[in-house]
Amino acid sequence: MKLSSFVRGLEIMRTHYTDSDGYRLGAEHDQIHLFASDLPLTEEEMAELDALGWFQPEADDHDPEAGWSCFT
Repeated sequence: MKLSSFVRGLEIMRTHYTDSDGYRLGAEHDQIHLFASDLPLTEEEMAELDALGWFQPEADDHDPEAGWSCFT
């Protein structure tokens, strides 16, 4: 994943947490996890995250309230 895609994904998700600087991410080996947001994402935001290379490991289809991950 490119740094710009990683940063843009964080920018999108950050606006959906009530505490935008709170602990909302984790890492495991080469995968970054962003926990489920407090506010749901729009279809456009989910499509942009998908295009950037982010994905939802715990959702069969786009879920506006599920977390997102990316591989570094």
